[in-house]
Amino acid sequence: REGEENQTQETYGKRTQQFESHIKDINKRWKIRDENNRMHRQVEKILQMARFERGDIELKHEAIAVHDLLKAVAESFVLQVDQYGGTLECALAADRQVVRGDRVHLESIFSNLVDNAVKYSPGIPLVKIGSEVVAGYLVVKVTDQGQGIGRENQRRVFEKYYRCPTGNRHDVKGYGLGLSFVRSLVVAHNGFVELHSLPGRGTTVTVSLPLLPEPGEGE
Repeated sequence: REGEENQTQETYGKRTQQFESHIKDINKRWKIRDENNRMHRQVEKILQMARFERGDIELKHEAIAVHDLLKAVAESFVLQVDQYGGTLECALAADRQVVRGDRVHLESIFSNLVDNAVKYSPGIPLVKIGSEVVAGYLVVKVTDQGQGIGRENQRRVFEKYYRCPTGNRHDVKGYGLGLSFVRSLVVAHNGFVELHSLPGRGTTVTVSLPLLPEPGEGE
């Protein structure tokens, strides 16, 4: 009987090691996929900005249900956020959400904002996407509880290639294109973007886009 117990323990130990090895392999694959996704977004961002600045991009003008687009963007970051034990909440309260714009570039706007919120959150990322209607605009807010941005840097965050100093220049990946690109795309959609931040308490980036008039509105 003692031999059987030893054999059982040995078998259990091997299976535990195999399971732990399998989990490590999965985590490694997730990290590789996240890194590939990040690099793909960076390359696409650079190419889109170059085409946009050359005037090679013509925005489509379609009716876009922004809430559906925001949910899809949030879903694309779930694994990355879960990996760090964080949360990504969608609190979409706007009772109107249809704007006229280009789906691909609207997705780029919000993907950039969520990407920033996640990567500038030291430790556990806590990110919230909210929406409301204000004076004929759909107002979307992406909020994090990350390291925040000092007042002296807030005026420059929309400059091309500008990146806020973090104390460790190697701790955040990127090329400083995000918010500059976001602003260019938002302005092209006849909207505007604002940033509010407190060091050590987090950042909120607000994008306001003109809503499509409802039937009979303005008549």
